[in-house]
Amino acid sequence: LNRHLEALNSYDQVIQLKPDHLQAWRKRSQILANLECYEEAIASYDRLIALRPDDPKAWKKRAEVFVKMGNPDAALESYDAALRMNPEEASIWRDRGSALFDLNRYEDGLASLETALELNPDDAKGWSLKTIALAKLNRRDEALECCDRAIENRPNDDHPWRIRALLLRDLHQFEDEISSCDQALALNPKDADLWSHRADALKQVHQYEEAVKSYDEALALKPDDARLWHRRGLVLRRMGRFE
Repeated sequence: LNRHLEALNSYDQVIQLKPDHLQAWRKRSQILANLECYEEAIASYDRLIALRPDDPKAWKKRAEVFVKMGNPDAALESYDAALRMNPEEASIWRDRGSALFDLNRYEDGLASLETALELNPDDAKGWSLKTIALAKLNRRDEALECCDRAIENRPNDDHPWRIRALLLRDLHQFEDEISSCDQALALNPKDADLWSHRADALKQVHQYEEAVKSYDEALALKPDDARLWHRRGLVLRRMGRFE
């Protein structure tokens, strides 16, 4: 924190001496955003954009701050401004799609993501976001294909495996859900929610002993979660064990 504040003070000194110093405004804006001083960060980006209105990176960063502020409408305006200057930048199309999702505009968001993936077909985050959009639109088979593409592009990331598990749960494909949970947990064994998802799936296929073990793993990470204790108790009750 102190280093951020020291750097911010340094950039303020630069701007006092040279008010049109673009890099100082850029760095100052980034530091304010990192410090979660979002209103001040937007004001700082506004000054940068006033000096250089054709800078797509500044517009994109401004949009990202609005996303953190929970204002996707304003973020969308900034993403659109960035795209007018740089329509070939895949990450802007992708992040624009995410902002549209925040507005529950899944069809529009999906179109934005498809453009992003045409420009950068190896973007695992883009495939993951497309998966979520398709799932929200109840196009789960297509969503699974996208999830597999995300896993192919980022095999050491547990997030696509997690999404895949949740999709399979909705399709009542519990054995495959368990396999996807296992893949995710191999990459991230400290995720209590994944252990809980695995336990729920095991319960669905009547593997009660294994379900209890998974609930125990989840509770080792979240010992104060009453919901987990309750669900574990229900499984034990089905097994005729009253502990």
